[in-house]
Amino acid sequence: MKPLVKLSFVFATLLFVACAGPSKNLSKEGCIPEWFLNVPKDPNYFYAAKTDKSQDLQLALDKATASARAEIAKQVEAHVKTLEKKFNEEVGNLNNPEVSQHFSSVIKIIASTTLTGSRVIKRQVCEKENGYQAYVLLEYPLGAANKALVEQIRKDKILYDRYRASKGYDELDKEVQKLDQNQK
Repeated sequence: MKPLVKLSFVFATLLFVACAGPSKNLSKEGCIPEWFLNVPKDPNYFYAAKTDKSQDLQLALDKATASARAEIAKQVEAHVKTLEKKFNEEVGNLNNPEVSQHFSSVIKIIASTTLTGSRVIKRQVCEKENGYQAYVLLEYPLGAANKALVEQIRKDKILYDRYRASKGYDELDKEVQKLDQNQK
């Protein structure tokens, strides 16, 4: 090739690379936010930091936010059921026994609560080779949790009062029927 053609080719290549923008070499390190690793602590708030990934940016954020809300719900109200089984078996003679141990544990956590006032206070998204990794920090004010608890107790009391009133009415109705039968 002629030197002028070579120089033109090199110049055109450099121009093309410069206009192409930054390369898509995605860093896998340094993406995890500090607040994700060290979740804030405050006596006035519940916090949850969660992450999730997806090929769709919004879906990654939605999944992380949903996980954070579930974590807060578990902190506020969690019904825990657990089942543990332990089994020991010894076979063989006294001089050469073989001991076999088996252990299994199952834990089921169910949380059902209203999180009025919960909000995402921080989020970070990292672009990965196969999509997006979203990090979300959610806070829920303890005052809102207490208000929700008081509201639930109030609703439960109203239901309980209605139940007691209906039981009282049933008892009154039975007494009236007894009087009617006695008068006949």
